[in-house]
Amino acid sequence: TDGVERYLGSDGAERVRGRCEDGVWWLSPACRADRARCIPWISVEGWGYNNMWHKATYYNMAIAIASTNEYIEVIHRSRVLNYAWIPDATFVQRRLQQVIFPGYSKEQHDQQLYITEFAQVQTEKWAHRDLERSAPSVWGAASNMK
Repeated sequence: TDGVERYLGSDGAERVRGRCEDGVWWLSPACRADRARCIPWISVEGWGYNNMWHKATYYNMAIAIASTNEYIEVIHRSRVLNYAWIPDATFVQRRLQQVIFPGYSKEQHDQQLYITEFAQVQTEKWAHRDLERSAPSVWGAASNMK
């Protein structure tokens, strides 16, 4: 299949990964068909790659995917799609728009077909056991956060 390659992992199991022709950018099938339509999608350390590969291919999106350790700077100075998560204020000034996919499907994800949204994750509050005693106002503010 174009755009992917099989390899043996360190455990000896066969795996699949995206093949980047230039060593940097993975191009979706729609992007390879018409590079003038490609929209860059930037991440760090490969976060979200597997899911975006599936979505870009399944939904015929002309997406070029790359990862950089300087992703914050690249995203702030460029008009690109990017991987982000909530709560994280890194890109709040960018006023990002979320690309919405169909709701999470556990069955599809269990089959390693990542064409729906990510599963919702419970965000929890944790604090040092002495915070309430040593900084009661901070403890109170954090306790009231929803």
